[in-house]
Amino acid sequence: MLNYKYAEVSKGKKWYVHYMVINPASGKLARKRIYLQHIKDAKLRDRYARKLCNKINDKLDQGWNPFITEKSNKQYTEIRKAFDYLLVFKGSYLSKRGIDTYKSRIGVFLEWLKKQKMDNVFVFEFKDSHAIAFFDYLLLERKLSGRTFNNYLLDFRTFFNFFIKQRYASENPFVAVSELPETEKEKQPFTQEEATLYRDYCVEHEQAFYVISGLCYYCGLRPVEITRLRVGQVDRANRLVKLPGTSTKSKKNRTVPIPDVFWPLLEKFIDNANAKDYVCGSGYAPNAQPIAATRIADKFRAIARRIGLPEYVKFYGLKDTAAE
Repeated sequence: MLNYKYAEVSKGKKWYVHYMVINPASGKLARKRIYLQHIKDAKLRDRYARKLCNKINDKLDQGWNPFITEKSNKQYTEIRKAFDYLLVFKGSYLSKRGIDTYKSRIGVFLEWLKKQKMDNVFVFEFKDSHAIAFFDYLLLERKLSGRTFNNYLLDFRTFFNFFIKQRYASENPFVAVSELPETEKEKQPFTQEEATLYRDYCVEHEQAFYVISGLCYYCGLRPVEITRLRVGQVDRANRLVKLPGTSTKSKKNRTVPIPDVFWPLLEKFIDNANAKDYVCGSGYAPNAQPIAATRIADKFRAIARRIGLPEYVKFYGLKDTAAE
């Protein structure tokens, strides 16, 4: 069965050529009309109409579809396939951790689309109202915090900006979604009792993690900076930690002095390691195998629960404790 109907001439008060062809957006035949009233002479109009029908029918036989032009054919891409391409493209230069975050958020989105029976939707069919409904779902059903909600929003705006550049879409529906106000994270330093309890436990049972904790307490390093720090970036002669811009929050190189009280402990910790080893690698010790920054928080929480520290006490609170 043909997915089109040949062009014919309709003669009446208004003359026009009409034909039918599949509209990819609906999957159904849709009518197209070309009006001929601008040709005043009836004989010329009839001759032009017949020639136009023949031209249209030849193009239809060759697979032509006026709903799909060179400019818009990419828009008839299912949103799942568009996201598949996005992950391949972004994966060529983003870190594994960044891609894993994208995969997680896209997975949540595709799962929601399936529940809405929209998993076969074309990119251009996804509108502002759908974007708002998805973020209502994230907020009301998945109970995202303001910060995580806004991170999702930033990513999905980025995704659709990519789709616009790739000609999958002509507008970004996530612009219609408003950011949420974020509650600033409360930075809670350790009390003297909590700090003493934590130190004594680590010295006796978790000596490697005690050194890692010292990088936060004495040098003010963030977990991601700690896990990206290599042994060769510790300047032993000058007792400095030299952080490249790829590791820091500001994206700028940073040099941090190592206090005298902490240096002997750190020096012994890295003494037999290779320059390319991560200071906090696998096992929370110098190792060629890196670990994710979240592993530090996981380890700290396990210790904190074991010794009875309250949930609001965080690993990064060590930095604020040192500043007091």
